[in-house]
Amino acid sequence: MGRLDVGILRYMSKEDFRVLQGVEMGMRNHELVSTPLACSLANLRSGGAQKVIRQLQNTKLLAYERGRRYDGLRLTVSGYDFLALHSMVAENVIDGFGNQIGTGKESDVYAAYDTHGEALALKFHRLGRTSFRKLKLLRDYHKNRSHMSWLYLSTLSARKEFSYMKALHERGFPVPRPIYQNRHAVLMSIVHGEPLCELRDLSDPRRLYGECMELMIRLAECGVIHCDFNEFNLMVTDEEHIILIDFPQMVSTSHPNAEHLFQRDVECLRRFFARRFRFESDDYPVFSEVVRTEDLDTEIRASGYGKEFAEFDTVAGLGEEDDGSETGEESDDEESSRVEEEQKRAGSEEGSEDDSFKDAVESLEEETPTGVVSEQPDRPQAFPLDSATRVALRSDTGDGSDGDGSGLDSSGGGGRSGEDSAEEGTVSSEGDEDEAAAAARRREMKRLKQRRLEEQRLAARSQLNEAIQRSASQRSRSTAASTIAPEVLQRRLARELRRKRRHQAERLRAKGDASAVTRSRRDNAATIRESTTGFWAD
Repeated sequence: MGRLDVGILRYMSKEDFRVLQGVEMGMRNHELVSTPLACSLANLRSGGAQKVIRQLQNTKLLAYERGRRYDGLRLTVSGYDFLALHSMVAENVIDGFGNQIGTGKESDVYAAYDTHGEALALKFHRLGRTSFRKLKLLRDYHKNRSHMSWLYLSTLSARKEFSYMKALHERGFPVPRPIYQNRHAVLMSIVHGEPLCELRDLSDPRRLYGECMELMIRLAECGVIHCDFNEFNLMVTDEEHIILIDFPQMVSTSHPNAEHLFQRDVECLRRFFARRFRFESDDYPVFSEVVRTEDLDTEIRASGYGKEFAEFDTVAGLGEEDDGSETGEESDDEESSRVEEEQKRAGSEEGSEDDSFKDAVESLEEETPTGVVSEQPDRPQAFPLDSATRVALRSDTGDGSDGDGSGLDSSGGGGRSGEDSAEEGTVSSEGDEDEAAAAARRREMKRLKQRRLEEQRLAARSQLNEAIQRSASQRSRSTAASTIAPEVLQRRLARELRRKRRHQAERLRAKGDASAVTRSRRDNAATIRESTTGFWAD
């Protein structure tokens, strides 16, 4: 079990973080970032940046690789972790870092501490490990891109999990409380319990089984499916209640494989209870009997109800057009503004440099893909929480903030009188019936609206298929001559030729640095020169 050493974080300067952020931005469209480009993005002089780069290489936060075509810098996983931790410390979100408390095929979980000393869970997404390299086939984080960095895919996974967890927590689902998200790190409340896979005995397996099935039905009624609802992602508290974790692979109930994924989760849990606790039950949910009451999938943009479904509804005249204002994820403008604020904090004493760096940040753009399904179960390893391994992340920790938060909390809840509570109880009892009736009417209206929407969507799709079949049947089949206009054929042929020419092997050279081929030729020439000089030196 490796441990992330964050002790040097207290001694890093603002120039160090500017170089790390410059390499991070350069890796958005470069596999390896050349030294002049990194210095330009960090807005530092070349001489001073070279010293910073060497120090970061010694601490293994940056790596210099020599490729076949060009050389350059690459941000390591530890360097990406330090950038996320630096942002959280600057925002006063965390103040200490502890030991590793869990690991899985795509994440590592560490203990963190806020400014009041409360223990939290800090999850680092680790996409691209050897045991989980089929991500690009199982999930659509990358959308239509063919090449993407594993660090950027980890950031997309963290954004999705934070948005899903936030939406579920607001609706009262038993999930950890989301606190903060930056890059590939998600900060949440710690879960005091054990994974269901590690329990050997339960006091009431029937009740826990029913609680799991009810939670699965509640998720489906909100329009989402967990897709990894197994014993490894279910935490059991001391009171034997369920807390659900791990959300990046959630999909919508409108997904083409929604019924299969739902029934797979159900059967997986039934087999586990029968194998581990010798409990079997014929009562289990069926996907066709679930009635949707909310549109959580459209709010969080879950996979299966993406842009392709929204565009179809808009063309068919169903629903309302969405302006994308409530996506539940961090937009490109927010991402650019986040990096800009970090750069301003790192170099607040250099006004002109901040302006030029801001222009460089605003010129970069990102895309926000949606996520799909994990086909292999995650088998996490849990480790005990050890507060003795706590490491302070600030250079000056003596702020004198001890005791302030607890005093405010203790005084905030004790100032109410008995009369006020009695009056509120009377008012609430009188309005219970009206609220229950209103809630029932809202649920019924949502059910009717959802049914009408599904009927209209199916009718529009059937009409579209009929129109396609009619147009296909009307095509001429009596001659082998093409019915396409010659101008269209010429444009297609020219486009295909340009595409082939663009994909031909070209000789690439890095800008600003000598390429690897030129360097090797110079070395060979120097070797030959030395050998000939020594041979003829009489």
